[in-house]
Amino acid sequence: MRVLNRDTGSVIPEVEHKSSPLQKFMGLRFRKAGRAFFSFNRPTRAAIDMALVRGPLDIAFINEDMEIMEIHGAFPLTHHPATWRLYRPENPYRYVLEVEKELLQEREFKEGHQVKIVE
Repeated sequence: MRVLNRDTGSVIPEVEHKSSPLQKFMGLRFRKAGRAFFSFNRPTRAAIDMALVRGPLDIAFINEDMEIMEIHGAFPLTHHPATWRLYRPENPYRYVLEVEKELLQEREFKEGHQVKIVE
């Protein structure tokens, strides 16, 4: 699937859709590369962790209206306590887009922008 930025026309290709509980739990764990779009049945405030993720990511939290609410730069967990973080926006979200660090900025995806899923 692809994620289209309706505000700029920019596209992020080769995104995997994660909808089952197991798919959402695994996310991008144990992988050096990949992009994932997570969908939830209803708005949630569940925290995102970076355990066993191999590289830094950008995480976009998206509401029911497909608007990017917040973007967080996320880093893998290490032995250093400063990396022991959970990521969650201030308000409930319905979707999450995880991509390699800096890609959202490079493709001009920003908070407040509308996105669309293209199969």
